[in-house]
Amino acid sequence: LYGHGSIVCAIAFSPDGKRLASGSLDAEIRLWIVGDEFDEERVLKNGDIVASLAFSSDGRFLVADSGSALRIWDMSTGEATGPAWPHNISSANVAISPDATRIVSGDGLLRLTMWDLGVLASGIEQAKIGNAPTSDVPIRSVTLSPDGNHIASGADDGSVCLWGAHTGKIVK
Repeated sequence: LYGHGSIVCAIAFSPDGKRLASGSLDAEIRLWIVGDEFDEERVLKNGDIVASLAFSSDGRFLVADSGSALRIWDMSTGEATGPAWPHNISSANVAISPDATRIVSGDGLLRLTMWDLGVLASGIEQAKIGNAPTSDVPIRSVTLSPDGNHIASGADDGSVCLWGAHTGKIVK
């Protein structure tokens, strides 16, 4: 599949498997219809590089992380739900809770940040639920458990940590 003008940094399937999103240093998100032909559906102009992508479990939203801001896309309209939301420097990973209510991002400033997806999508700034200080190394990857109760993070020192998603405290 060709179309991006630069390195592809992020890729994600929609939960139903009917769409594939790809994000690039060219600041575009390309949506592809999955099938025999993999037709391009549309191009979303993100306004900044796309370092990470995640679909909500209901397929309604696509979250793009540029490394310094989050942008929420409404998949029914193909439009951004509001402005890009600045956040901690050097974040390039994002995950959405299974119930599609929270976004978690990890960053180079040693924090996990939890966001309220519904509030972000409605365009209201006060979406940050909280920060959890981590150890002394930048976080490079995050994911949420299928039940939404735990966050796993991977860091520069090769460690993997397990966090309580509701408490922000390290479990292991």
